[in-house]
Amino acid sequence: MAITSAGYDGTVTEVQWASLIPSAGSSEYGVLGASDFNVTAHPTTAYAVNVSPGTAWGQGVIDVSDSVIPVQCDAPASGVIRWDLICVRRDWRPLAGGPTTITKVNGGTTGDIPAGRNNTPGIVDDQPLFLVQWTGGQTQPTAFIDLRCWAGNGGLTARNDLVRKYLTRAGTQVEILGALWQRRVTANGDLEWVKTGQIGAVPIFGVGNQLLGNAPAAGTQFLMQAGTAVNYADGAGYSRINFPVPFPNGVLYVRADNGDQSIDAARGTALLMPTGGPDWPSPVTLSSFVYALEAPSGARIGGQIHRANWIAIGW
Repeated sequence: MAITSAGYDGTVTEVQWASLIPSAGSSEYGVLGASDFNVTAHPTTAYAVNVSPGTAWGQGVIDVSDSVIPVQCDAPASGVIRWDLICVRRDWRPLAGGPTTITKVNGGTTGDIPAGRNNTPGIVDDQPLFLVQWTGGQTQPTAFIDLRCWAGNGGLTARNDLVRKYLTRAGTQVEILGALWQRRVTANGDLEWVKTGQIGAVPIFGVGNQLLGNAPAAGTQFLMQAGTAVNYADGAGYSRINFPVPFPNGVLYVRADNGDQSIDAARGTALLMPTGGPDWPSPVTLSSFVYALEAPSGARIGGQIHRANWIAIGW
């Protein structure tokens, strides 16, 4: 069980350099693969976790672990919840530089990066890996939060918003669960995080009143869904469309149009309008909308199988 490091005092070989530059040169922190330095419960030891082997880097040092490393945590008091940070600790203070170790920093009752984390590159620095929740009276972890990040070829990605607590350098850009974030300098010289986009979302030039939810904030990125469905209109002419994916916050617009020629031509082309009736409460929700099948005269067409082509915009 050993960690081999490059980037402390001493010679860096050409093989180490080939790994160090594309990794440690791409971001402050990172791990190489999806399973590298993963944290799981220790199968037999109480209040302990295992850290999987792999490659990690931080602040100009790259570390390769060749085996699972156990980390022992402290037992919380009865009835107490504590979140510990499992981290890669790099210590530059010894004369020869290093070593890199895997350790824990005791945290508080909320899932957040502890104030006791070391963050002085060149002296002692802790690279966050996971937050682990311990609950008094239980010897196994009760929750995990993945704080690792991955970087390469100009991109940075992570799995939890808490990474923005330690990736604080100006100019940082990171994708987190489909959201794109940038760390920028404001006109006053302060640093702030700005959400610059959402994968699968688009900006809209002008936004009017919404159908459901609080008014979308300025700069909101909108989500669009569309499809076709064969429905049966009830006796009053009502049908419902279920969205493939519920909208997270609100619905701006929905519409359904006639999708085929199944409506009796004598009754004219059917119009499908978002609406609701006494037997259809909540005509628009985050997961669906109700429409009425109508003839051009405005008369409802009930008991009719039909196809509806629909579109919905939300956020």
